[in-house]
Amino acid sequence: MEQFATNLAAWVWERGAGHVRRTMLSVFMILFITSYGLVIFVAYGLWFGFVPSAVMTGLTILVNAGVIASLWTVPGFEALERWSMGDRRDPQRAFDGTFEVRRAYERASTRVAPVVYVPTLIPAGILLFDLTPVGIAGWVALNIVAPLIMASVGATGLDFLLRPPRLEMAVALGASAQLSSTVSLRRRVLRIGLPLGLAAAILAGAITAPFDDPSQMLAATVGAALLAVVGLGLTFLDTLAVRPLLEPVEDLTAAVQRIESGDYDTPVPLMSDDALGALVVSVNSMQRGLAERERLQSAFGSYVDPALASRLLEQGDETFRGERRDVTVMFVDVRDFTPFAEANSAEDAVTRLNGLFQIVVPITLENGGHVNKYLGDGAMVVFGTPEPVEDHADRSVAAAIAMQQAVRDRFGEELRVGIGINTGPVIAGTIGGGGKLEFTLIGDTVNVAARVEQFTKQTGDAILVTEATAAALNGERPAMVDRGRHQLKGKSADVHLLAIDAFGPNS
Repeated sequence: MEQFATNLAAWVWERGAGHVRRTMLSVFMILFITSYGLVIFVAYGLWFGFVPSAVMTGLTILVNAGVIASLWTVPGFEALERWSMGDRRDPQRAFDGTFEVRRAYERASTRVAPVVYVPTLIPAGILLFDLTPVGIAGWVALNIVAPLIMASVGATGLDFLLRPPRLEMAVALGASAQLSSTVSLRRRVLRIGLPLGLAAAILAGAITAPFDDPSQMLAATVGAALLAVVGLGLTFLDTLAVRPLLEPVEDLTAAVQRIESGDYDTPVPLMSDDALGALVVSVNSMQRGLAERERLQSAFGSYVDPALASRLLEQGDETFRGERRDVTVMFVDVRDFTPFAEANSAEDAVTRLNGLFQIVVPITLENGGHVNKYLGDGAMVVFGTPEPVEDHADRSVAAAIAMQQAVRDRFGEELRVGIGINTGPVIAGTIGGGGKLEFTLIGDTVNVAARVEQFTKQTGDAILVTEATAAALNGERPAMVDRGRHQLKGKSADVHLLAIDAFGPNS
């Protein structure tokens, strides 16, 4: 039975491509009216005989057919139609449409009791049947329960017909699937179980009542035959009602097991708009967060600056592809650190360096750069990549001045640093292998910056910049002293250098 229902739902969806509204509502009306009409006919017949029950069943079927026909105008069907015709531009809207159709049917069917059954069918039955006062009470109760049964059975059946397109859309959306609104899971369970329980009680009471009319005896025989196939009915109920409620729980259980084993790539399909559906959305969101953290740990364990990790997550990659950039490179180095390290313990040397880097790193980040690598008692700092900025030269000079001032404020004359800065083109990208990666810069610009920092030892300046850096400054230029052109190691042409006084004339 379950496989038959699954195949039927798939057939309706495939057959209805381009005209889903007509195909799905036609099949739904045929299945619902035949099954629901049969139950109503037998239930009425057990009490009142077949002839009057046929009249009431016909009226009931007309009412139910009207409820189903009212779904034709539900906007959600338009999105389903477009999806069935191959329009995949808005899977979320089509996905929401499947729930709109189900909710529209629930609203329409529950309104039948106060709008149609109470003012029309209940008076018609009282006039048509010779009812005692107790019978009238039972008749009123029956016609109030009937729309609830219709809403319950019909909604679960419609959900089952909508399952194939909903699964397609959930797969297309993946972990990004969202719910426009949710319904209470408790309400869904009560809506399914309560009406069916009341219906079973009414049917059992009718079958066990004493009969003195041949038509009632015939009806009792039909009722007994109906009970004989209760096993088949339970299977059908499990397929349409119980299983759709339990499948999300099973999917969530499987997802938790996958997450425990480290699989964060398989999202849970979003198949319901109740509390379990909202839980599926939360689990998928958690999976995305865990996957990003796992990728961060595996891909960026060798990177110094966490800003690099954020950039890679934004571009959805695990490495930086090589690209040419105009950047400003700064080298920072501690003056006379080797004698200090020889005269002090290793712990003191490390403490001194950590104190320096506690100044260098925050100032670098504040000015939009990043520490590319540590070089023993120094560091290489870059402005302009991986985050491109137009004023990278201005940022580097501002950072250099702030670093020198902060170092003097903290260490006084106990620790001095030299800073060399150069601006120009580089190739920036990820290099490495064997699980060890490094974002680095390649080019003559880097080499010159390193030589300029070394040259500060000869000039005695705290900050030296090249003419290229000075020319790239866009903002207010700090006071500079021309140090002339000099031959730097590894360079055939002389390099024009300028010094920046970080402390002012009164330093």
